[in-house]
Amino acid sequence: MEDSTIELIKYENQVKSSDSVPDGRIKGMFDYIIETKVVPNGINKKQIINHCKFLKYDFSRLLILTPDFDYPKALKELDSKYSDNIIWGNFDRIIEGINSVIQESILLLDREKFLLLELKEFLINQRLTSEDYTRKALIIPAGSAWGFYKKYSIYKCQANRTFQQSSYMGFYADGQI
Repeated sequence: MEDSTIELIKYENQVKSSDSVPDGRIKGMFDYIIETKVVPNGINKKQIINHCKFLKYDFSRLLILTPDFDYPKALKELDSKYSDNIIWGNFDRIIEGINSVIQESILLLDREKFLLLELKEFLINQRLTSEDYTRKALIIPAGSAWGFYKKYSIYKCQANRTFQQSSYMGFYADGQI
C-alpha cells in the first residue's frame, strides 16, 4: 500500500475491558480475543462469558487455547449466544500445524523454521501437550549411521529430516535395535 503508517494488523497484550482481561488480541479485518490456559480443565466459565461480552463486532471471536485433549466441559455448558463466537484449540494442534508447515513449505526461511521448532520444543517442555513425550522412544533406520555413531558418539542426520519428539533414541541397523 506504499504507506508505512497504515497498520494492517494490531497486536495487543492484556486487553482491558470493564469485566475481564483477556491474554491478548489480534485485530485487522478481523478481531480475535485470546485466552490461554496452561492447566487442563482450567477454564473459568464466568471469565469466558465476560470475554464474550467484550466481543464488539459480528466477526469478533474468542480464541481459547488449552492443554485439554478434548473440547473442555466448561465450554460445552455455555449458552449458544457465547459458544457460537468461541474457537477452541489445544497445544497438540499447534504442534501438528508446525509440523505440517515445516514439512510442506518450500518457502520457509531457515530463521522461520528455527523459530517454529523452538516454539514446538517450548510447548513440549512446558508439558502443555496431551501426549507424554517423556516416555517415547524414536527408532531410526541407521544403516551406515550406526558405525559413525559408534566411532564419534554423534548421530549424523540426513539434510531436511525431521523427527517426532521423544526422550529416547535408538538405532535400527543390521536387523536389530
